[in-house]
Amino acid sequence: MAQAREAMVATLRATVPANARVAVHDAGYVAWRLPELRLTDVVGLKTPSSALAFVRHPVRNEDRGPALAEILASSGAEYFVCLTGDPFWTTLATDLARVGQSMEPLGQGGAYTVFRLGVLPTAPP
Repeated sequence: MAQAREAMVATLRATVPANARVAVHDAGYVAWRLPELRLTDVVGLKTPSSALAFVRHPVRNEDRGPALAEILASSGAEYFVCLTGDPFWTTLATDLARVGQSMEPLGQGGAYTVFRLGVLPTAPP
């Protein structure tokens, strides 16, 4: 796992500007290796307001989109780092797309993918 985390750090350095706002579910290692990034822990261990978002938007049918969308919006996150291939996170992009959030993969570092966040265009009325 150490190699995967170091690969993720290298990908972040190559794709994300210093002082960027980054949402992450594995905040400890990123905070230690890249202290210049402004991190939001979407799980809530280091960012308590994230845990409260899951209280306001309970996960239903494994859909974490509403809670994650609130966390991303309130934090101003521009990027998201996600452990890909893990069963818990495999539906994340779909969950976020349901609430209008897009995720553009910028690069994969080991088992993690770095995404640029953006809003999906809305359909015309």
